[in-house]
Amino acid sequence: MALDVTMALDVMQRAMGEFGAVSVISGNIIGKTQTLTLFVEGSYKEYNTEAAFSAAVLLSFLAVVTLFVKGKVEASAE
Repeated sequence: MALDVTMALDVMQRAMGEFGAVSVISGNIIGKTQTLTLFVEGSYKEYNTEAAFSAAVLLSFLAVVTLFVKGKVEASAE
C-alpha cells in the first residue's frame, strides 16, 4: 500500500514539473488543452506577471506538500 502511494506521488511530482513534453504533446490549444505550467508561460508572455507568479507559487506549494506526504508515507511504511 505505501509503495503504491509513493509511486503515485512520484508520478504527480513529475507531472507538475513537465513542461516541454506537455507543450509538444498537448499542442497548447487555447481554451482546450491548458495545464498549469502552460498557464504560467502564457501569462508571463502576456505580461500578466501576477497571474504567472500566483500559479508558480501554487505549483511550488503542491510540490512541497507532495514531498511532505511522501516522506510521511515512507516513514510509516518502515
